[in-house]
Amino acid sequence: MAAQPAPPIQAAVQQLIYSDVASHFGTLSPIIGRPNVHSIRALENQCISKAVSIANPNAQNMGYAGIFMDRGEYAMSDPNPYVDPPNPGATPNYTVHDADGEIVFLDATDRAIIKAEHEAALILWSNHDIVHRVIKEAIDKAVPDQYKPSLTIGQRGFGNKSVRDIFVDLYD
Repeated sequence: MAAQPAPPIQAAVQQLIYSDVASHFGTLSPIIGRPNVHSIRALENQCISKAVSIANPNAQNMGYAGIFMDRGEYAMSDPNPYVDPPNPGATPNYTVHDADGEIVFLDATDRAIIKAEHEAALILWSNHDIVHRVIKEAIDKAVPDQYKPSLTIGQRGFGNKSVRDIFVDLYD
C-alpha cells in the first residue's frame, strides 16, 4: 500500500524574473549624510511600498514586505504571517516512511505529486530570493558607503546579512 502524501499545492505559482523585479522595484531615494531614524524610516517606507506591489501568493495584502518588516507591524497589515520559505533543495525527496519507519514504495502518481509540490516550493523559494536580492541591492545603493559595515580591508557592504538585519543595524 502506497503512502498517502499531502495533497498537491493547488495554486499555480508564477516564477519571477530577476530583471523584471529589479525594473519594477527601481531605485530608492539615497540617504544624504549620516543615516538617522527619519532617513532610515523613509527608506524602509519606500521599500514597503515597492515590496507590497509585488504579488506574493502567501500574502494577501503585503506582497513581499514581510521580508524585512517587523513581525508585529506586518501582522497588523496582513492576516497571514510572513514566513521565509525554506530552500527545498535541488531534487525532490521521494523517500517516504510508513508508521513503522519502513520505506514505502511510491507509485508514479505519488512521485508526480511530490515532484509537483517540490517544483512549486522551489519557485516560492526562488521568488523570495530574487525579491530579497533586489531589495538588498537597492538599499546598498541608497546608503552611503561610509555607513556600511566593513567587510574586509578596503571593502564595505552588507555581506550576507538579510534585509531585516540590515535595517536593524541601520537603526542601531
